[in-house]
Amino acid sequence: MLGRTQPITLTRAIYACPSCGSEEYASIGKSAAPFPCDASSTPLYHPSYVIQECSQCGLLFKSHTLTAGVLSDYYSDLNFAPFEGEYDFPTDAALLAQLKQVRANGRILDYGCSTGRILHALGPGYQRFGIEVNDAAAKMAVERGINIISEADLAQDRMGRFDAIVLADVFEHLIEPTATVHLLASRLAHQGKLLIVTGFADAVLPRSLIGEHWYFSICGHLQMLSGRHLNWLAQTAGLEVASLEKMSHYRRERARLAKQIGRAVLFTLARAAAGSNLGGVMHRLPILKRGFSWTHMPSTDQFSDHVLAVLTKH
Repeated sequence: MLGRTQPITLTRAIYACPSCGSEEYASIGKSAAPFPCDASSTPLYHPSYVIQECSQCGLLFKSHTLTAGVLSDYYSDLNFAPFEGEYDFPTDAALLAQLKQVRANGRILDYGCSTGRILHALGPGYQRFGIEVNDAAAKMAVERGINIISEADLAQDRMGRFDAIVLADVFEHLIEPTATVHLLASRLAHQGKLLIVTGFADAVLPRSLIGEHWYFSICGHLQMLSGRHLNWLAQTAGLEVASLEKMSHYRRERARLAKQIGRAVLFTLARAAAGSNLGGVMHRLPILKRGFSWTHMPSTDQFSDHVLAVLTKH
């Protein structure tokens, strides 16, 4: 549906916080440049945006995004294969450690389960359910023994209560994050756990460049969790933050981490030196000049910029 010959920019401006609806927020840093939505030839571009921090609930969100309809098509057509490699995600390991604490034959729901990677790794000793909008990914999840249910099943309360619900790499994509989290919280059993894996705004430095951070240079990433917002979210959902663990999303490799640190420092220095005498000197040095060519910070996926938040229902 997105395969067109000309670039499309079906965008929307966000005038109120997606989480609490407040129109009181402050901009962080400068506008980030537009960018293509993936590395393929798909002519879909994300608009320029500024990161806003909600004064009421602490959510960090983009001022401009793609429309909900365009995002729905994007997710439906998304190639899930890149997430099926042997990556040994630290976030997956942390999730599995939590899920293995669930009672034998316990009921577990993975909201946005993709191909069922996490629940498949957990094993068959549990009742495993998933919700997934990508039909091809959902089909693979079924082949892995995951019971795929619909959004309607959950919303109309046809599936009972769950001992644990997983929200992994999904929160940042939600059009209505609070409504979704409240719904999931209402479907937890007594002492059930909501396990959220997502990017963590408090770990991004310098904060003034958060709009150009790699996490926001993904088309479907609409917002980023902060510690303040997590506490607000838990309180409004009737949950308690039991633990918060920071980690990198990808397995640490020393050489890759060192390279990413160097690039992050160069990018930060280039932004700070733009238009100054130091910037002029940097432009004359090929290695340092590269920092000015990057529209967004190069990937820092080796940094501890993700969290596993465990929220419990009492």
